[in-house]
Amino acid sequence: MMKPFMHVLFQSLLSVVLLPGIIGTPQEGKKTITISLMRPSEGETFYAGPSSLLYNIPIHGWVESDLYRFEEIKIVLSIFQNSELVNTQEMYADSSGEYEFYATVNPEGSTENFPATQADCSSYCHYLSELVLPAGEMTLELTAVDPAGNQDRINRQITVDRSAYAYIPLQVTIKDTQFSDHILENIPVTASTRLYMWRSRNFVDSTDAQGKADIRIEALSESTTHYWIQVEPSIVDGVLYYSEESVEVNLPPGATTSPPVTLNVRSRLGTVSGIIQGINQSLISSARVLAIHPTDGLFYSEQISSQGEFVFDDIPLQEYIIVPDLGAGGAGQGFIPESAIINLADTPTVSIEFKNNDIVGRALQGEVRGDDNQLLPFAWITNEKLSLTQRVMIESGKFEIYGLPSKSLTFIVNAPGYYSRLYTLDPSSGPLQTLFPAYPSTRHENIALGKWKNRCAS
Repeated sequence: MMKPFMHVLFQSLLSVVLLPGIIGTPQEGKKTITISLMRPSEGETFYAGPSSLLYNIPIHGWVESDLYRFEEIKIVLSIFQNSELVNTQEMYADSSGEYEFYATVNPEGSTENFPATQADCSSYCHYLSELVLPAGEMTLELTAVDPAGNQDRINRQITVDRSAYAYIPLQVTIKDTQFSDHILENIPVTASTRLYMWRSRNFVDSTDAQGKADIRIEALSESTTHYWIQVEPSIVDGVLYYSEESVEVNLPPGATTSPPVTLNVRSRLGTVSGIIQGINQSLISSARVLAIHPTDGLFYSEQISSQGEFVFDDIPLQEYIIVPDLGAGGAGQGFIPESAIINLADTPTVSIEFKNNDIVGRALQGEVRGDDNQLLPFAWITNEKLSLTQRVMIESGKFEIYGLPSKSLTFIVNAPGYYSRLYTLDPSSGPLQTLFPAYPSTRHENIALGKWKNRCAS
């Protein structure tokens, strides 16, 4: 009756004895080694331009093993392109189970010497690695192998895009018929893009006399490159050029040129308008307003209307001194308008109002001549403390300054093409003459300026 019981007990004891014998043996279907890849990411593109600094990318991950130490796990990196093996490298994981390969993206990239503070960067980021990535799409295959031959594998699809230079032929045309005869030379044209959405690129070229340009740009090799072509507001020879809309150009992957592009631009000159308040009607017929270019003395002249108004239409966008020219009669009738300095390059349309200034105080009059005794019709007498600038009269080369205080004053006298000169008006010395009954203290002075070229030649 005891035999069945003994048989069951024996079977139970046998099972207990056999259990230790299977510890450490992998269960069927369970992985004993695992490899993970943290970077690069799946589908990631690595870009390098023609002038990019040579650089490497890390291929980084870790392994896990139930049977062996991490340092015994071999990692094999294989690079495939079009199903062909193009490069391979292997290493062992470190004590924490991590591994890291460095692969060069652009082996033809430029290299630089790094300062000591950045030496670490040059030692692993910017050097030519033994592992070079090919251009284009590829597959990275990482394989972990333990001493027993157990393996695990992981893949990544990445792309290397090494861009190159390309050209966009361009023709600029003037949209405004009134300026269609303008020479279209030296107009700056800009081509702008963002490569892979964040690397901004701007390329600029200038047109020739026919309005043509070949803009050298950067084009991607593995993706379409989108450019926007435009003429940003630019002043060339006093004319403002700009395009109201940009032209989009799409270059397919690997393109070296694009079809010709036509860019319509507008052009604009400046306008100066104004009024002279309180002008005597007897001066209207001979009065005019001058817009004088201070660097060379070239000027534009416009007559004053019966209401004292004037307009300069379509003059170059430059700096000007705007001066009402009423002749000697203006001062004789107690009317001395001021001058105004404007810059149409900053504001293409300017409006000016001149008012009558009462004549009080001392007066200074005279002529400005060159060292060859030639009258200089474009000369200015300036006193910065009084914020005063007076131009000589064009016909006579004479100047008349009124309303000066009774103290010693220093003036700067200058003219285009001549050296400036300091002149001091001292009320306590020199002869005085009477210009008007209200001016018992009027000095007459002839001031000579020396030419630049004469001084340089000597």
